[in-house]
Amino acid sequence: MRYDAMGCAGNPVIKTPGLDRLAREGMHFTHAVTPVPVCVAARHSLLTGHRCATHGRFGNNFPRPEPHLYTLPQLLGGAGYLTRAIGKMHFIPARCHFGFHRMELMEEIPHYREDDEDLTYLKQVGYGHIRQVHGVRNLLYHQPQVSVIPEEHHGSTWVADRTIDFLCRNRRRPFFCWSSWIAPHLPWNAPEPFASMYPIDKIDPPHNCDQPRETLPPLMKWSKETSDTAFASLDHLKRIRALYYGNISLIDKGVGRILRTLDDLDIAENTLVIFASDHGELMGDHGAFQKSKPYEASMRVPTLVRLPERIESGRASTDRVSLLDLMPTALDLAGIDYPGEIPLPGASLLRNSGGGLASPREELVVEHGGGHREEG
Repeated sequence: MRYDAMGCAGNPVIKTPGLDRLAREGMHFTHAVTPVPVCVAARHSLLTGHRCATHGRFGNNFPRPEPHLYTLPQLLGGAGYLTRAIGKMHFIPARCHFGFHRMELMEEIPHYREDDEDLTYLKQVGYGHIRQVHGVRNLLYHQPQVSVIPEEHHGSTWVADRTIDFLCRNRRRPFFCWSSWIAPHLPWNAPEPFASMYPIDKIDPPHNCDQPRETLPPLMKWSKETSDTAFASLDHLKRIRALYYGNISLIDKGVGRILRTLDDLDIAENTLVIFASDHGELMGDHGAFQKSKPYEASMRVPTLVRLPERIESGRASTDRVSLLDLMPTALDLAGIDYPGEIPLPGASLLRNSGGGLASPREELVVEHGGGHREEG
């Protein structure tokens, strides 16, 4: 999810009342970045609190041997917290729990239905015959799509439903719940009415979408992510963005439901809520899709943090922060000292009065890739 795809980020088109509420009641870190703009690597940076060179994932790869690093759910679970993973984890292998007591998975491309709780649920409610429930990937990966799964059973609704069920069942015990949506990752297959929520005449055009290819960074010049925009009309690119916004508004609906559940259970005051993304999405900017590119749309991510009495409400912070700061923040709140031999590169976001870093950073490193690649 892009950093600018929220109303609280100044986007005049998209409707995100749930996320806007989180920003009003917490802190919006406007200059947050991912340490690595690709799925698996970024998620392991969040999970372990370390950079690629330490956890061994430079892209969507599996390191051999697997480094033995402490993880956030492992440390919290050992301290008495009930840990739950809900939705897309994108771990390799898929059901490696990394310290979660239980996982309810909704992965993009599961190999077996029995390994995926969302697919099992869809079969139970009569949608077991649909092969690509998260959108058609092969020939239509970068094309506008409308979900054949209705909103009631859509994966984005399922993640919110399972999160709410977890909260209701475990409100009287300390918990750590990592809820993760696949959307707005492509394919862009929002269900109705979200697929029609944003007319293309209201959609902002991609930034610099007609940039000459020869001016792009070397690895972008001939990539599929760039080639697929070469013959797209502006209206076509706007329709893609409209579906992207629709997917985010559906996620936002779930976020709003989760926040209301915390209120109803009377646990909102002592629950740390963090909303973030593993990476951004170019969405036609610079004539390209997806992530991994050295542009803000790819590497800047939304980061909203709420904790009453510790985080000042309604404040936008320009602290330079990243996903590497989330593990130190959670450990700080739980009173857990990190036991690893390699110090965590991140810092707690609870160290400043009212929230934020104890001292400002002058720079942050964003990386991608593990070695030299030939241009061509």
